[in-house]
Amino acid sequence: MNIYEPLYFGYMDENTFLYYEENILARKLKAVNKLSVINKGAEVTHKHNVSIGSSVSQINKYNIYKKSQLYYERHYNNASEIQIFSLKCFIILDC
Repeated sequence: MNIYEPLYFGYMDENTFLYYEENILARKLKAVNKLSVINKGAEVTHKHNVSIGSSVSQINKYNIYKKSQLYYERHYNNASEIQIFSLKCFIILDC
């Protein structure tokens, strides 16, 4: 089976945006007994704000981040309801 085909470990999880995609991909690779690797020779240029532009405020970016975090914890770390509640409390208090 070709690991470069999306069906090997599934497509990107559409329930997250901008945040936690790498964590989810790592979980999916682990589930099919594959490892991720680091290519020290690779060069990557990160173009900030290209996918969302400057139209999204900092507070909305924060909300997107926290929504993705809650989703990841619930669906990939199997967080209990009390853990999710605690995390939501920390979000509200901005701890």
